[in-house]
Amino acid sequence: MAKNLNTFTLSLSVLLLMGIGLATANVWAEAAPTAQAAAAPLTLSESLTVKQEGGRNPTVAVCPRSRTVYLAWTQEIPGTVPQGKDGKKADPRLEVRVARSDDGGRSFAPPVVASAPGDRVESYTVSPTQVAVGPKGEVYVLYGHQDPEFKPAGRSVLRLVRSEDGGKRFSAPVEIGTESVEGVQTSVGMLNLLAAPNGSKGRLHAAWYTGSERQPGVFYARSDDEGKGFSEPIALLSDDWIPYGDVKLALDAKDNAWVAFEDRRGEEDLIQAARIGPDGRATLAQAWPGTGPDVAVDGDTAIVAWGTQRQGDEETGGGIGTRALSLPLSP
Repeated sequence: MAKNLNTFTLSLSVLLLMGIGLATANVWAEAAPTAQAAAAPLTLSESLTVKQEGGRNPTVAVCPRSRTVYLAWTQEIPGTVPQGKDGKKADPRLEVRVARSDDGGRSFAPPVVASAPGDRVESYTVSPTQVAVGPKGEVYVLYGHQDPEFKPAGRSVLRLVRSEDGGKRFSAPVEIGTESVEGVQTSVGMLNLLAAPNGSKGRLHAAWYTGSERQPGVFYARSDDEGKGFSEPIALLSDDWIPYGDVKLALDAKDNAWVAFEDRRGEEDLIQAARIGPDGRATLAQAWPGTGPDVAVDGDTAIVAWGTQRQGDEETGGGIGTRALSLPLSP
């Protein structure tokens, strides 16, 4: 059955339990992976719907001071689906929305529109709207915008907005990566956004997908000497053949690495989540249907957002939900 790439159900997951570092993706690895330690899996709770109809590609961030959870996504604007010249429906107009949670992602306040009214917002699984929170609680949102002035076909630019009141109101957008900044006319994509205080511990964490015929899969490795050398990679997903999948990484206060990634080997895309402790032991969750994951931490808690891809039925929009996962303590 063909997959509809434009309509998603958005969800949010909370992994209850127990990193600091740097996340990378799409890195090709030659080293053979180490064996993964067996451990009890994470368990999932029921899903709670937060927002319905036409949401796409969520990302998540947590305020380091207030522990407020912010969820950002791109939303289809109702009533903006134009009729194409061939009689088919064209793509709808989009806007950026941000919702906040003060109870660890178990419920969310009504969303706020963060993009400007005239923006031509773009959103893709490899270039989703990104949210980050600074050390003083300021909320940043980075998103794609189609520049209508560029001829003949337009081009993509990045826009950044900022909120100083906990996501209630956002500033006018500032453009990033435009011709005036870069000196050339280019389109940008595969964006990422990070806000962090000065001083990390000198330890770097990396998680990535590789499509190498020699050893395809999703891997994790760590450097304790500021990147001069890395540990032997740990295989979080391995097989004879693995298609490309997004990989995201976050670290909690106890130096545990949390990795969320796609498993697209079957008829249905799946999300997997893993915790890798300082000792290198990996604990995985039971996989669940979804695509385009993102991950953030709240103290000893990791929070995963993802989109659930619908099969066909282009008339049906998406939604956002919450789900809690509990992690058994390691012996």
